[in-house]
Amino acid sequence: MNFSLLKLEIVELLDKHKKITAVAEQLGLKQPTVTFHMKSMEQELGVQLFETRSGKTVLTEAGRSLYHYAVKINALAQEAGRVVKEFDELGRGTLKIGASYVPGTYLLPKVLSGFAKAYPRITLSLQVKTAPVIRELLRNHEIDLGILSTEPFQS
Repeated sequence: MNFSLLKLEIVELLDKHKKITAVAEQLGLKQPTVTFHMKSMEQELGVQLFETRSGKTVLTEAGRSLYHYAVKINALAQEAGRVVKEFDELGRGTLKIGASYVPGTYLLPKVLSGFAKAYPRITLSLQVKTAPVIRELLRNHEIDLGILSTEPFQS
């Protein structure tokens, strides 16, 4: 089996868009090229991964199981690329932080303000969501750091 990252991106994007033309456009490819890669994956694995229903291309049960790994592998590949670039740009980079409501509202603004002054070439992003959402973002490698409050906040 010789899966390229491109093929795994196609799986992930097809689940999102349900249209081969939309996937091709997002990847900067022609529609026949995307179709070729889809058929190639099915031939390599010997199983149907995609089917067309009501004009939409959807993943079969086998395709859904591949999708689970495609998301993880694509996230790791993006993270690896980002980390390597940051080595080239010493002192630069991006730090994606997720926090539940209490730390995100009451604790982090002052801490992040000080960090931003100390490291002006590092871009910070903060997502404030519920604790379960932050846990999921962290599991999926969509954020670098998750900060959650586990006890009720008392002032």
